[in-house]
Amino acid sequence: MRSGVGRAELLRLMAAFGGELPPTVLAMCGFEESKAVVGPGGLQLHPESKRVGKVDPEVVPPPVVKPDPLPVVEVQQGMRRLSCVRAVKAEPLQQPIKEWPRGNPLPVDVLNVPWEAAGPRAPFLMPWSRLGAGLRHRLGRWRAGVRVDCRKLEQRWGLGLPFDGLPRMGRMTWMPDLVVLVDGTSEVGLFARDADALIEQLRQERGGVGLHVHRLSQIPFSPRALDLPSQAPVLVLSAMGQLSRSVGVMDEWVRLGKRWSAEGRTLLVLNPAPRPRWHRPLTALWPTVWWDMRSRLPRHGRLPPGGSRESLMAEGDPILREALLDLLATGARITPALLRRARLLLGPKADAGLEHDVWHAPGTWRGKDCMGIERGPSHESRLRRRASHPLAKTIGDIVVEHHRDCSLGVQMGCELLALLSGGFDEARAEVVQSFFARVRDRLRLMVTQRDSTRDWRLRVSGWIQQLSTRLSTDMRRDPRIRECLSEAWAWAQLLAESYCEPGTVTSYPDGLDADVVERVLREAKAGDNPRRWGLLRSGGSWLAEASAEEPVAAPRVNLGTIEVGEPSLFVRLDAGAGAGLGRQGDMESLESPSTGVVERFKCHLGFDAQVVELVRNRHPTRVELSSEYERLTFSPLRRPAWARSMSEDRHGLRATFAVRGVTFALRWIPPGSFWMGSPENEPGRFPDEGPRHRVTIKQGFWMGETPVTQEQWRAVAEEAGPAGGLKPSPSYFKRRANLPPPEPYSAQGGLPVEQVSWDDCMKFTRFLSSLSGQPNPDGLSFRLPTEAEWEHACRAGTDTALYTGAIDLDGTSAKALDDIAWYVHNSGPDVDVENPRNPKGWMQEEFPIDRAGTHRVGMKRPNAWGLHDMLGNVWEWCADGKRDYRDEAETDPTGVTGEGDASRVVRGGSWYILAWRCRSAYRSYWLRVYRGNDLGLRLLAGHQFGQEQGQQAGMVGGRAAPSPGPRGSGDARGAGPAGGRTGGGSSTGAKRGGNA
Repeated sequence: MRSGVGRAELLRLMAAFGGELPPTVLAMCGFEESKAVVGPGGLQLHPESKRVGKVDPEVVPPPVVKPDPLPVVEVQQGMRRLSCVRAVKAEPLQQPIKEWPRGNPLPVDVLNVPWEAAGPRAPFLMPWSRLGAGLRHRLGRWRAGVRVDCRKLEQRWGLGLPFDGLPRMGRMTWMPDLVVLVDGTSEVGLFARDADALIEQLRQERGGVGLHVHRLSQIPFSPRALDLPSQAPVLVLSAMGQLSRSVGVMDEWVRLGKRWSAEGRTLLVLNPAPRPRWHRPLTALWPTVWWDMRSRLPRHGRLPPGGSRESLMAEGDPILREALLDLLATGARITPALLRRARLLLGPKADAGLEHDVWHAPGTWRGKDCMGIERGPSHESRLRRRASHPLAKTIGDIVVEHHRDCSLGVQMGCELLALLSGGFDEARAEVVQSFFARVRDRLRLMVTQRDSTRDWRLRVSGWIQQLSTRLSTDMRRDPRIRECLSEAWAWAQLLAESYCEPGTVTSYPDGLDADVVERVLREAKAGDNPRRWGLLRSGGSWLAEASAEEPVAAPRVNLGTIEVGEPSLFVRLDAGAGAGLGRQGDMESLESPSTGVVERFKCHLGFDAQVVELVRNRHPTRVELSSEYERLTFSPLRRPAWARSMSEDRHGLRATFAVRGVTFALRWIPPGSFWMGSPENEPGRFPDEGPRHRVTIKQGFWMGETPVTQEQWRAVAEEAGPAGGLKPSPSYFKRRANLPPPEPYSAQGGLPVEQVSWDDCMKFTRFLSSLSGQPNPDGLSFRLPTEAEWEHACRAGTDTALYTGAIDLDGTSAKALDDIAWYVHNSGPDVDVENPRNPKGWMQEEFPIDRAGTHRVGMKRPNAWGLHDMLGNVWEWCADGKRDYRDEAETDPTGVTGEGDASRVVRGGSWYILAWRCRSAYRSYWLRVYRGNDLGLRLLAGHQFGQEQGQQAGMVGGRAAPSPGPRGSGDARGAGPAGGRTGGGSSTGAKRGGNA
């Protein structure tokens, strides 16, 4: 169709809609949908769209075929070179004085309390075996059966009486109608589950036809409203006011008993109140059965005389009530099931009335289906008294069991109270201490990194403060928990102060360590805890998002990360065009000259903010974002001449080029700062990964989306020819014949190249640089990444063991690795190679697989910057040798790179390595000349380097390399196990050959 809309207008519409245009918008612009056609060389193109009077050859083709369903904006070879914004420079302004350790934080969801959880069940008040036959005899009727009564027949024959028929044997059956009245008032609310179970059993025994169940929400009630069938027996499940000693309720039941007795109805009451509490005038009208475990309804249905000798009921035993409350004092919520199980352990004197007395005891609170003991001096006294009771441990175990279904936090709170009150197994002390240390770590992260929503922060902070107040002063002074509890309370205080008025939550309970509390409050308020924010772009808007483990969602584009201490960012725009700023209420204009060339303002992020809009509908030529710690500079990047295509998706910029028809894909890695190394409590940590220190990478760079594949290596080696000195096929593993070929114009789907030495990689990168046009201004200088650049690219703005989160080791495996890495526990048996290896040949343990090898690249989940296989599959050579970490900030650090240095760092782990070595911080180093079937490379490319990296020049990425310094023990690596294995690993694992 002919259209008056040109390419520029179409691209503006795409930016406004965040990607693909709706069909209605395309139709309004004069376009119609048509199928794609395949051009020369298999290149997929759109049919030429037509303007008025001529054909436009510059048409935007579809996105590159890759496993990313998000919309991209792409430009290919021969088309006008559009530009995309990228971060090009990072400058450290101030280093954080202190980095709070991450620790082992507890997931917040384990502290969520599912109040609807039923929990363990307790025995019913009376089992059906003690009750069923008696109910049928009492509320049923006799009917003649089919069997002849031989005894009566003999009697009549002996007496010589005439026969008018054969006598039949009778049987007891249920009446056609049965009325059940269930007391639903608060007096017997805790026996509701027993009433429901009894009614369900009645339905199973006699059927639901004719069973009339009425639940009484209040007493007195109108009998006419019930519309009872005539002559139907009445079964009442109620205490009839005898537990609460309510004279008005008892008088109402007396009136009803007289009325229904006059009508000739059969009456029966199942009463949980024990016999000493019965009121004689009431039980004289209502035949009553004691509804409890130690009672039984006679099978023949005849009841013993009921009622007490006195006209009024006796009271319950206050000593038993107080003892049971003392034993249950460690519980956070006491359910009817928990109350009954504890009551039955006290002996025969503890009857069902004791449950009512405890449920309605003074100093307790009651909910819909649970109750508890109010905090205060009386609760502390109960905790002290329970330790001397012989049933303290037994009932303490039952309390923990009933709280296990609530949440881990509630359960551990009960265990802590039991431990500190002296009635719990001391072997659990270490488990309880470890739990509260993890709670402290979670609270610290909530304050320093704001890693959860406001609702969760308030909930967790309130929970730890309430638990602290439930402990007695002596318990808070206990050395096993005092320091950790003091730190946790201080972090909870900081969270609470963020939402409460000043002065409302400033005092802390007696017994906590005042020095620890004050130290935490003082250091946390000193402003030394940066918060990492992700920088995104959506159309013409720039956003700051609180960093999380979840990936960026479409149609937003990942621009990098920045650390912020004070909750504000300084934004500087140069030569922008478009509308004004967004979110004016959160911004403070600092500079807005009349020329409009430069605009500078301050954006307030806020403590609880998750996503903040920085710029709206602007297209500046240069953007600077500054915090007190660093400054990031952004500028547009035009598609370079070497790039066949350049696209933008949720991970950022992606560019491709080809050698002999084989595609290479590169991702833009933004500059910035990160914490290099691992904290001391990270699982699987080696000593040479510390001390953890802050590193700034000043310049952004391109990095291979995947490790170099065998097809890519072969293309470059064949292009270099014999003079290049590269083997076209150096790899040990060979591709399976039935595997599909790599997707066209995609760098994914091929096996990674391996068995290449560091010197081979240097030849490869130098020749590839010459093919791209370097040292021309628009050329590309390829090299290997330094160790710092590799870890910066791998972490992608995270500080956890993996770029997807923490790692929990299960022996030699970790479930968190399954989605992102090929390592020894998942690299078989469906391996992608024809000649797999048997890992049992060099592993000391027994493994579930006996064949493993490399896998096709790009099959696992990428990190936030779009890099696949950064962990696992094959080790990756780095440009520099190993350096010793120092506890100080560094900018673009490098290890030794001189000609005489024999070893170089390798990173990432491989298909045959164990879980603890597939971490972002793990480092190893091997001989430069070593070639192994698990060792490959990943390309790094920088623009307009001042000097190409080379061994003779001693340069790494355009920076002068330091002179070789003293090397640590174990730098040189010799031959490894059979099959070309070598000893790769940290200095602590050198003798184990990198396989432990």
